[in-house]
Amino acid sequence: MRREIIKADTQIHRTACKHAMQAHKEKYGDYAPLGKMVSYKVKCNDHLLWVEITSRPKSYVARVSK
Repeated sequence: MRREIIKADTQIHRTACKHAMQAHKEKYGDYAPLGKMVSYKVKCNDHLLWVEITSRPKSYVARVSK
């Protein structure tokens, strides 16, 4: 399953997306329900960020909610 990060402007956003992707993969593996969006609250360098992960047919897409 390919992983994509979009709309991550800073290094903190990219790190938060990576942590959320790892949590999503541990929870669902490679077979998450398609089209389902899951939100994760990630603490990274004393910043609390919400990351949304969407399951697509061949990839997981992560983006930081603003």
